[in-house]
Amino acid sequence: MARRQHTNNAAPQRTSARLKAKVDTHTEAPKESTPPSTIPQSIPRKKQKLSNSIVPQTDNERSALSKVRGRRGHLKLMTEMPLDILLEIFSYLQPMDLLHLARATKALRAILMQRSGAASVWKSAFSNAAQTPPSCPADLNLPQYANLLYGRHCQFCNSVYGTLVDWFNRIRTCSSCITSKYQSGTLNGDELVQNTELITNRWVVRIAGHYSAVFLKQDYDHNLQTLRSLSDTAALAFIADRKRLKAARSQHISACIRWESRLKRDHRDDLQKMRTNRREAIVGKLRELGYGIEVDWRQVRDLPGLNVSKPLTERVWENLRPDLIDILEAMREQRLHEDRSLVVAKHFGILRELVDKYTKKQPKPAVVPRAIDLALMEPFRSAVFNTEAKKESRVTELSKLEDHVQPLVASWQDSANEFLAGLLPSIKRSGKHKLGTSQLTLAAIFFRCHWCTEPISYPRVLVHNCLTKTRSRSNGDDDSGEEIEDEKLLALVPSYAGMPWNYDKEVTFDEEAWKCARSVIVACGEDPVTVTASQMDDKDRRVECLQCRTQTARGNRLVMKWRIAVLHEIEKHWEETSSKGWSLLGDDDVQKAKVQEAKNKSKWREGPERCVRCDFASSRPLWTSRHDQHCSERATYTPLDAAMKRPPYAVKI
Repeated sequence: MARRQHTNNAAPQRTSARLKAKVDTHTEAPKESTPPSTIPQSIPRKKQKLSNSIVPQTDNERSALSKVRGRRGHLKLMTEMPLDILLEIFSYLQPMDLLHLARATKALRAILMQRSGAASVWKSAFSNAAQTPPSCPADLNLPQYANLLYGRHCQFCNSVYGTLVDWFNRIRTCSSCITSKYQSGTLNGDELVQNTELITNRWVVRIAGHYSAVFLKQDYDHNLQTLRSLSDTAALAFIADRKRLKAARSQHISACIRWESRLKRDHRDDLQKMRTNRREAIVGKLRELGYGIEVDWRQVRDLPGLNVSKPLTERVWENLRPDLIDILEAMREQRLHEDRSLVVAKHFGILRELVDKYTKKQPKPAVVPRAIDLALMEPFRSAVFNTEAKKESRVTELSKLEDHVQPLVASWQDSANEFLAGLLPSIKRSGKHKLGTSQLTLAAIFFRCHWCTEPISYPRVLVHNCLTKTRSRSNGDDDSGEEIEDEKLLALVPSYAGMPWNYDKEVTFDEEAWKCARSVIVACGEDPVTVTASQMDDKDRRVECLQCRTQTARGNRLVMKWRIAVLHEIEKHWEETSSKGWSLLGDDDVQKAKVQEAKNKSKWREGPERCVRCDFASSRPLWTSRHDQHCSERATYTPLDAAMKRPPYAVKI
């Protein structure tokens, strides 16, 4: 009972005076003609008629209306609050917030634009600013000054790109309106134009990366027309007055420019701080997921979502996490691959030393596979690509495998010979057997490289440089399991190691060179089925091209050795159908050809030679090169991969 009495005696609830005034206007005493028993009725509110263009009729319109951001209608009763409470709330806001509220509804605009009641609110808002702006000039009120400082709308076209401020004329504009509302000055003009530019403010503005000095057209035209209409004395007074105005505003303009610079600097710092906090938060979550090594291994600034100037929320993190995990998993795989490649590179270096040591013991020239070929063969395969054992044990294991080099070299040669023998054609005339590994040394046997134009003989094909430089390209589903495994292992080997011999299977049998060589060998009086290339070289014979014989008074004949003859047949006469072929030279003609070759030797570029002792390579005679500086031995040999077209060339006798 006491509680109920206390409640009834409590002070009445505070209500809005503006609402009470509205009620009083509708509850005034009735006129005399109105019966006393009649209860005053408020004027019924008219129902607003909605046009068909406003009411959403289709599903697309309803969907578009539902996508409006924010909660609509929740603040429609804000203006019904008591005015002093509302103004007290507004006094804690920033000037930009007041600008937004003033543009929200007509009721809020009426409250915030009151000269007497809202002035204190605007002053409090300016004092709440992080960077206190310069004092408001006398020709502007606080809302106008706030719009000049913090607004984003162009005062000419009302676009939201009004980022440029003409502080002298108190105008915020966009870059598009500068071309239409401003004009450039004239370099030359009469005294009237010069005085006009003198008293009109010159604004230096940066547009599209270039600085331009412009004048406000309205101000420029006004000053020009005023000077034209005034007498000389009045014009001088007007000019002096405008100069005083410019001097008075110059100090305020400088203060505004400094304030704008500080505001932009603070804004950049805030964005950078926000990006830093977001990056640290994402990195911390990634470390919790176990990707700390990957985060420290590579720069994470390029990861998606890290350089955004927004706080990291749980919802955003859930959206970013799958993509980040995929990227970091790829980074982890790449990191492990690089770590493993470093270990394999060290092992491969030891294997190269073993192969080089074995090569130096062999007679020159020798057919020795590259280290990469032996690296794919056991037991070197397990030793080179083993990255799990301790470093000391791996190095010791590799050093003990020196005795396996020789048998592996022999095994590799047998495998390569079998592959090349499989490319050889059958002897169609006899029809009895197919050429095998024993016939690889025949003088008529030539192979073709995908990258070279001249035919390649045996054993040059085993050490041909093109067959080790080409990089492998996986054939996809056609690759076997062993080839796929080799691809993975070769990806760990340093790039300088090259590729295994003929890894891309680009060697084919050269039938064109085979046919040409057979005709040349037959002309030399030898059997192309039995004679070898070394036997043909030892005989040192010369043949004449009958198709190139010239009918001149001197009777010059084109003669050459058998290898040059094969190339000559391919390059000059392959597509010709003439029955003429080759003619073997007699001993006297051979001597004439050798004499002519000796005369032309100085004109020909010497082929590549190597020193037997130090393997120094030179395209000139070694005794005339810098080889003498470190090696006095002059014994040389021609490398196996030397070009087929080398001196002595064809001569005329």
